[in-house]
Amino acid sequence: MGQINYTVLAVKRESALLTALCAKIRKWPALEQLVPLTQIVDDIADGCTPLVDCKPEFFAGSIEPFRHVKAASDTFAQRLRKSFYELDGELARLNGERKDNRATLDHLHKDIKDYPTGLLDLKNQLQTQLFQRCGNRISVEILADVLEIADGEEMWRGAVEGYLNNQKFYLLVDPTFYPEALSIYDSIKGNYGEQSFGLVDVGKLREKENRPPWDDSLAKKVQTNDLLARSYVDYLLGRVVCCTHTNQLRRYHTAITAEGMLYQGYVARPIPKARMEDAFIGRKAIALRIQRLTAQQNALTDEISRLEPIQAELERQQKHEFLFTAHFLQEAEQRQSDYLQGLEINKELDALTDRLSHLDLFWLEEISKQIDGLEEKIRYLQEEAKKCAGEIGGLENKVHDLEYERLPEQYEKLNEKEDLLAESFSEQYRETVGLPRYSQELERLKQPSNVAKNFGDQVPRAQNEESQAQNRLFSARREYV
Repeated sequence: MGQINYTVLAVKRESALLTALCAKIRKWPALEQLVPLTQIVDDIADGCTPLVDCKPEFFAGSIEPFRHVKAASDTFAQRLRKSFYELDGELARLNGERKDNRATLDHLHKDIKDYPTGLLDLKNQLQTQLFQRCGNRISVEILADVLEIADGEEMWRGAVEGYLNNQKFYLLVDPTFYPEALSIYDSIKGNYGEQSFGLVDVGKLREKENRPPWDDSLAKKVQTNDLLARSYVDYLLGRVVCCTHTNQLRRYHTAITAEGMLYQGYVARPIPKARMEDAFIGRKAIALRIQRLTAQQNALTDEISRLEPIQAELERQQKHEFLFTAHFLQEAEQRQSDYLQGLEINKELDALTDRLSHLDLFWLEEISKQIDGLEEKIRYLQEEAKKCAGEIGGLENKVHDLEYERLPEQYEKLNEKEDLLAESFSEQYRETVGLPRYSQELERLKQPSNVAKNFGDQVPRAQNEESQAQNRLFSARREYV
């Protein structure tokens, strides 16, 4: 009974812990990484509920409830590990994004815009090499740096930023030196990977597209003192009509609202909000980007603070070894057998007691001897139960050692051998020559070690024959020469 009581206490404790964990998981936010975990919560909670109040009498019935909760706990452990690794990856991504934002904010506070990687380097390369070729300091400007949102038109900033998109990062150079600048750009374009920065040909633009912008166009929402920028902006935005309401868009070939609804090519579509909020134009751009990135940073910090306790709990639970294992099922079956045997013994004792109550006192001595014999049998069975418990513990340790230490190591060695065979011999050779020959030798020699020794002994001889054949070949070549 001592072993049964110990098992009952362990079952109650483990079931209570799992039930409490399930209740905690139900209160966690609905995260994508936790979906596989929450799907199994109800199943394992239902399985653990009847075991929380487990009593010795529980072992008189079927152990199917233990099998059910064992299967559920296996699935729960697997999904718990999966959720931990996915959540850990999400936290790593968020922390990386927060780190990048922090670096960007540091530059913005120093009045350095966070232009796409390589843009400032390209600008400096063009200026340096133009000076080396032409002998003059020729200015190269980024379009966004020489534009400003017109006074009183700040509400149209998002529309301008979103419509220009990457075009606001195009570079402007004096038309006189454009051929040289284009030649330089062509020679160094490979340094910028997949980045596709534009070099505006304002001279050719003025020849072909010399049209004044419309008064109600998006070009009027932008002002600049740079004549090159003025020409290019009038070309890009001069025919994009600004509309107050969406229902006005269809009156024009290309039109836009301040909220970013664009009508172009007979298609109405919204400009992505992130593109509109990505401010780079004018003096206010840095302050706006600092404001936006600070809000993002606060949101990232809040999200990280929300996820870190969940990650810590998942990591802690990952290290917890569940009671309901294959070893436990074997132990439960033994406890069931012990409990049923104890019931049989108690039944026999009750029968003897009943017989004793109906017997003459002259039979008391004989019955007492029978009782003494049964008590001796009980003591013997208890001793046997203790020995079995000790043996079970030792065997469980051996099985655990094999399952978690030796077998993984052997599997790893087996995988290494299989990888070595795959690298050394083609699949066709292994299927048509290697495996049939090995099966034939194994059937003949009975033991794999004998096969390895037999072939191992032949390797030096084969290598020697190969070396001799090679020497004869070299000798024949020398004689031939």
